Amino acid sequence: MARGSNRYVPVNQQDEDSSPDDSVGVSLDSAEPPPLPPSYDETETGNNNFEPMELEEGPEIEELGRIARLKRRFKDYVMIPMREKITDPLAEILSLISHKVDFYLNKIGNPLILRRFVYIFAMSFVIYYISMSGLLPNERTMGTRGMFSDKAQLIAYAKRAIDLSKVESDMEYLSRMPHMAGTKGDYAISRYVEESLVNNGIRLHVATQFDTYLDYPGNVSLVAFSNSGEEIHIETNELNFNPLSASGKVEGASLLYAHYGTKSDYDNLKEKGLLSENTAVLVHYGNLVSEQVLRAQQYGIKAILFISDTGSENDPDMVQRRSVALSQYAMGDPLTPGWASTLPKKIPFEDSPIAPRIPTIPLSSRQAQQLKKLLSSDGSLDFNDGWHSGKIGDATINLELENSIRPTHLSWNVVGKIEGREQNDKAIVIGAARDSSCFGASYPNFGTANLLSLVQLFQQIRYKFDWRPLRNIYFISYDASNYGNAGSTELLEVELSKMKNEIYAVLDISQLGIDPDNNKLDIQAHPLLFSFFNDQSTKMEFDINVRTVQQYGDWSSYMANGIPVAVLSTDHVRTRKAPIDTCSDTFEKFREVTAKDEWKKVSDTLLYVFQVVLKLVDDPLIPFSIGGYVSVVDELFKDLQKSTDHQLNFEPIMEGMLLWKRIGLQWDSWVSAWNNIVLLEDDGIEPSLLSVDRWTWNKKLANIGKRQCISEGLPDRKFYKNNVFGPALWMDDSHDSWSFPGVRDAIADEDWERAQEQINSLAKTLHKSANLFIEETNDVN
Repeated sequence: MARGSNRYVPVNQQDEDSSPDDSVGVSLDSAEPPPLPPSYDETETGNNNFEPMELEEGPEIEELGRIARLKRRFKDYVMIPMREKITDPLAEILSLISHKVDFYLNKIGNPLILRRFVYIFAMSFVIYYISMSGLLPNERTMGTRGMFSDKAQLIAYAKRAIDLSKVESDMEYLSRMPHMAGTKGDYAISRYVEESLVNNGIRLHVATQFDTYLDYPGNVSLVAFSNSGEEIHIETNELNFNPLSASGKVEGASLLYAHYGTKSDYDNLKEKGLLSENTAVLVHYGNLVSEQVLRAQQYGIKAILFISDTGSENDPDMVQRRSVALSQYAMGDPLTPGWASTLPKKIPFEDSPIAPRIPTIPLSSRQAQQLKKLLSSDGSLDFNDGWHSGKIGDATINLELENSIRPTHLSWNVVGKIEGREQNDKAIVIGAARDSSCFGASYPNFGTANLLSLVQLFQQIRYKFDWRPLRNIYFISYDASNYGNAGSTELLEVELSKMKNEIYAVLDISQLGIDPDNNKLDIQAHPLLFSFFNDQSTKMEFDINVRTVQQYGDWSSYMANGIPVAVLSTDHVRTRKAPIDTCSDTFEKFREVTAKDEWKKVSDTLLYVFQVVLKLVDDPLIPFSIGGYVSVVDELFKDLQKSTDHQLNFEPIMEGMLLWKRIGLQWDSWVSAWNNIVLLEDDGIEPSLLSVDRWTWNKKLANIGKRQCISEGLPDRKFYKNNVFGPALWMDDSHDSWSFPGVRDAIADEDWERAQEQINSLAKTLHKSANLFIEETNDVN
């Protein structure tokens, strides 16, 4: 191309306006340079407009220069020598090795593909080494062993984290005000418990308030008349009150002292001709108040005056206000016995099987002594406590009782939940009663304070170790426990199907306490849990007595539906020794008993419960022992046979127990194999197929108790559907009255035909539940 063809066209000018002479034929060599720029004429202004800028080398400039020199030296003496002597030679070596590897890999196959396999193998080895070394935060630093929790490390941390000041401050607040169920004090305490759970990050359960029948102190008048005509007015007040007592009026009733109001006590009084058609009795509180009321009704007694314990301080003015609900027949709201109070169907209080038929009031020891003076020893029955019964005509009483009644009144359970990470369709319950007849420091506030501390401990290990239990935990504060255990019963009745499927164990800590004189714990438990609580490795420093359940409480409605329960108690709380159930059970009294050296027991008790809960909810295998269950039931069965001389056919029950014995051996074998494979050989790493088997076994274990229930319930006591473990109508001190209740009731009534029917029903239950377990076992294998 000719050089002249590169034409320059000025902006905004058209080609036709350009002259060919301006652009073509001009030589670059002959082109003249542009003129010089104009010079600045300094004479026009007299001054130079531009002054030279002078740079001063201050300390900042000197510092920058020093840094530049250091960087240059570092580069010259470190980086360049390292690159020349180390990096570049190493790169050449790696390049040579890479070529060699490619050369040999090329003989096998595609080098790119084979390189990837080698890389994957090498990285897998590195990851495995690091994970097994414990350097990652999912091993020792996270409180785990393989796929499961390291219980020893979690318990060691909990021991350090226990906050006794929290227990003390919780106790002080909970004991600040009286909190009978449904009162303002009860509502305030329920909000405190609720806020404690929320502040610890616990998710609250919904719909925990409920309406039930409640009564409160009203008007009570008691006047006694001696055989000489002397009239004695017993000064009474709102303390003389038994929750759920029947209101009524008794006039001219002959007064007798009846010791503990047992069957033998009344039989002795009757044999001596001391019982009349209009008799009121003065009795000491027994272990089972409801049976004292039932016995009195059975013998035609018109009213009961309970004598309160004076306590260790021998205070004659303390009044123990204990519930008189007839728990032998049902529990919960008296107007809806056996069904939820949310349903419209209600019955009158007078027709309720839970309601006593006679009025009862508690008296202080001083008040009782006023009446005792009226009873003569001549012709009376003497008891081994130094009291005598008196005789007809010694004294009569007029009693008028009118309680303040609320047919439907709000109460509040508080329910929190920690979700499990594996089998979140299974759960345990940690429960404690909350309402009290007065201040309730020793009972139930100590149990409630322990519940709140357990919540804090479990949340602390959640945040510290990123821990979650294998299965769910419910923390429940029950209300209306003094009113037929309405809180726990209503909660279960409203969500019966869900909770029966989910809950596999209930742990009640309401009756825990601190006994300065000993270090004993009484544990009433389902036989499936006997081996668990008898394990020496978990007992710590406690002297633990494990036995079958022998009490009514918030756990009874669960037990009635076949859910295994465990009740942790201290003896003085379990037997309700004064000042429990009195207004003298204050925080100040509690603090006097728990001196500084006793707070270690508080810590030990809390740690023991924490350990028990952790193992129940976080052991890979639910810690039920079928072998231990069979052993306990076998002893109870022998006791049942000894309870009667009548010829009954017990053979079907024995056959059912043999089935369960074989199941126990199979279960023990599976547990041993699982431990060998997972814990011993693989250090906590469980194969996925074995995990599925384990989950299935856990579900089967959780169903054992529930499948040993009958839908129609016991005869005349339909609330109780568990015909293997449950309360008999009448207690027999010489035999275990909390097993095979249907059979024992029939034997007590000497109804032998019904007794055999109940034996057959029991045997059918044992066979059916065993066969279902075996069928599921075959499916697993």
